[in-house]
Amino acid sequence: MRSSLKLTLLSTAIASACQAFAATTTDADPVVVSASRLNQRLLDADSSITVVKGDQAKSGATLGLAQEIQDVPGVKVINDGTPGFRRVSIRGEEPGRTLFTVDGQRVSDQKTMSGAPLLVNPYFIDRVEVVRGPSSLLYGSDAMGGMLNVITKQASKKPFAAEAGIAYNGAHEGFTGYANASGTVGSFRYALGGFGSDFGDMYLKGHERLKSTSSHSKGANADLKYDPTKDTTIGYVYEFVDSSARTATTVSDESYHDFTAKIPEWKRLKHSISGEVRNPVSHVNKLSLSLYSQGMDKEFMPAIPIHSSSPYAPKSPLVFDIQNYQKTFGGTLQSDMSFGSMFDLTAGYDVSYTTLDSDTSSDISMVMPRVGPVTINYRARDRDYFSRTNALFALLHTHLTDNLTLNTGARYSHITAGGGSTRSNYQSYTPDSDPGHSTFTRTVGSASLVYQSDDLNSFRLSWSQGFRAPSIQELFLTTTELETQRGNSALKPEKTNNYELGWRHIGDRLTADAAVFYSHANDYIASRAVQSGRSYYYTYQNISKAETYGVELSVALKAGFAEPYTSLTIMNREFKTGSVITTDTGTAKLRGRSGVRLYGTESSVALSADFYARYASKSIYDDNRMPGTSYVKDNDYAGYVTANMSFGAAFGAEKQYKVTLDLENLLDARYRTSELIEEPGRFVAITASAAF
Repeated sequence: MRSSLKLTLLSTAIASACQAFAATTTDADPVVVSASRLNQRLLDADSSITVVKGDQAKSGATLGLAQEIQDVPGVKVINDGTPGFRRVSIRGEEPGRTLFTVDGQRVSDQKTMSGAPLLVNPYFIDRVEVVRGPSSLLYGSDAMGGMLNVITKQASKKPFAAEAGIAYNGAHEGFTGYANASGTVGSFRYALGGFGSDFGDMYLKGHERLKSTSSHSKGANADLKYDPTKDTTIGYVYEFVDSSARTATTVSDESYHDFTAKIPEWKRLKHSISGEVRNPVSHVNKLSLSLYSQGMDKEFMPAIPIHSSSPYAPKSPLVFDIQNYQKTFGGTLQSDMSFGSMFDLTAGYDVSYTTLDSDTSSDISMVMPRVGPVTINYRARDRDYFSRTNALFALLHTHLTDNLTLNTGARYSHITAGGGSTRSNYQSYTPDSDPGHSTFTRTVGSASLVYQSDDLNSFRLSWSQGFRAPSIQELFLTTTELETQRGNSALKPEKTNNYELGWRHIGDRLTADAAVFYSHANDYIASRAVQSGRSYYYTYQNISKAETYGVELSVALKAGFAEPYTSLTIMNREFKTGSVITTDTGTAKLRGRSGVRLYGTESSVALSADFYARYASKSIYDDNRMPGTSYVKDNDYAGYVTANMSFGAAFGAEKQYKVTLDLENLLDARYRTSELIEEPGRFVAITASAAF
């Protein structure tokens, strides 16, 4: 409690100091949808939310979307050793507890230990809304730490507009190219796009090349909309992303040090149709329906090294071929209503149905006593597993005064999973099973107050609940890689309560957002080692709790041609497993980015520069006090500071031609931000684009 009080006082002091520099007129207040499922100004939002514009995502020649959100307060981009497949952690939660959506429709992975990757075209983005804190009330399971909502490119108001670009990434000596076209012709709007990338192996500190870290991606998008009348819109969206990669690690843990893998294919294909009617009847502002079909196919081929002195052990790594086929059908019916000037109500119904099939195979060659060389043909099949969700949600905005709004809401979810079967020819690894069904119901609520003292400032006080339902893998499946991991059909959903106090300022000179937060989570699903005779296996159990509190701050102050800024997170996370309590959870107490941007014009060319540092304090993972909850023992991260520079130029009559030069990790620091792999050493990235 004393630490929480100190953080509250610190945040209040920072907010008060920043207000002293506030301007008297507002800058453009961006419109956001993720916090309330309807269009609202950022100043009206009751959540900690950061908006990243699509132009910023396109400038990230290194990581694309991941590069531009990695400096958002409370956000940590996770690299699990697989280039091109970054995940996102918000407020210390694992990526599986962060919801990733595209245009409000979830991207999920029911068979993974790392959460859904950012499989999206980074060059077909209008904006990205990063919400910190639980968003389960409006978006359901997985949004315990927060959510990342990508809003895809919107059509130009011109009949035809196009843009194209190319980027060079020195960390991988790779290239990316993209092209988009969009326009409005009468009542018809269209946006089309495509991209492709080819990255080689990554360079570490000292220009040391790390083998098996190449990646390739390609994708295409189409967004078509038609207005039959001035109050109706129908639309169709197509998304396709296909990626492949090789993966390796830099950890010292013997079991993982020589681990490599291939991902020949990881693709996402989505079709979506939508309809919207505005002002259909009295009190109903908008009635909307969206339906989508999404496939997520993945082939994963890990090569597992054998560390054994036994003459009978395999002499070469075990290579598994794991193929997952996931299909999701979902939809949302939503009504936005108003009752006088005091009440606005958003209510709706969500449904989703996901199926999962998986095939695992391996040919294991070894020498058996008195038999000689033999080959074991291991095969396992998971068939017809499903997860079905039905949910009702409602959020009421009560305008108590012109400046004070009370927001209250609730969501009821009914989730059923199971129905499948597992068959294997080698049951010591994968026992045959017909697990039946598991059913969960969960009701979550939220309440908040938003006070706008003037046109520049808003203050928020909120309480929100989140939950996460167990995945199909956690409930039913057995996976065998370095360790045997078995599902547990008796798992319960995870749950969390979050409390937040925040202040937001949007002005011509100053933009700022500060928040103090506290969350308490129960029934965490964690992997646990279980003794079985002389060997052991891992299984999932509801064995952990977590308490997290901290301060998030982002401030940018325009002073003539210069704009000093900072974005930082101070966070403490305490993990409880049984009688063990530890704050050594691998969470850095301090993370951030600070720098100064410079702007100017020379001979009608708009110039910009950015000099900044990224930094994090030391973080320790106490595996000795939490045995069995992690496969990797080498989880301690040293603190680091990286020095970086970026230069940009825009020219042409409408500044439609742009070039940027990024100089990353100038001091060639060796550092890690996640457990399996180091970050790149010193490198250069260049982007060039043109709009027509």
